[in-house]
Amino acid sequence: MLLDLNMPLMDGEETFQRLRALQPDLRVMLCTGYVQQDRLNHMLEGGLCGFVQKPLGPRQYLESVRAILNQPLAAA
Repeated sequence: MLLDLNMPLMDGEETFQRLRALQPDLRVMLCTGYVQQDRLNHMLEGGLCGFVQKPLGPRQYLESVRAILNQPLAAA
């Protein structure tokens, strides 16, 4: 799943935590323009699969998603 950090009603970090609670093996990659390093580290420690910084072109999105999908699933 590609997830932005800045969204209305619920931010990306809270969304990520709720998704992981529902499905711990869900692969989530953060795609946003800016994120504080400590916040990103916290999400990576919580199981975030990766981070790409906007803006990206379609090819870069595809390459990033393929890289995540090619990684073995982490043990829960």
